[in-house]
Amino acid sequence: MRLIFIWSIVYSILYADIGFEKNRLEQAWEYLNKNKTQKAIEIYESLSKNNVGEAYYNLGMIYGFGINGIQKNKNLAISYLRKATEYNHPKAKYHLAILLKEHAKSNKKEIIQLILESAMSGYDEAEIAFGKLLLDINKTDDAKQWFEKASKQGNVKAKEFLKRLKK
Repeated sequence: MRLIFIWSIVYSILYADIGFEKNRLEQAWEYLNKNKTQKAIEIYESLSKNNVGEAYYNLGMIYGFGINGIQKNKNLAISYLRKATEYNHPKAKYHLAILLKEHAKSNKKEIIQLILESAMSGYDEAEIAFGKLLLDINKTDDAKQWFEKASKQGNVKAKEFLKRLKK
């Protein structure tokens, strides 16, 4: 009986933390939508100290693309996105690859690996990107499979690629 009691306490603490993190992420997203980006950054930075992968991803996106007037900082964005990839965040892997492509000293093998991992996790933009990589090396049938996966998720760009491949 005592073991059940202890387990219920541990369970409630774990799920309370998950609920808290989710609420804080939603609150930060609301701040972003209201152009209160600095408030959102503060929440994401706080959550990142608790190793929340989504927080690292969002910080990477804010600094990588200069969201809501925040000055772009590619190095900071890459750092945050790399941290998010440690938590297997599929979108972070894809966007890290995109930012790395812009650097002259980037490792092409790493970029392809990040895109592939993101695509294999089901992120439609990465599925398209990997399909395009396959087209570049004349692997049309393989590329088509990746476009079909993205298309099944409703991705319009993937549907356009499939139409072009049918011609």
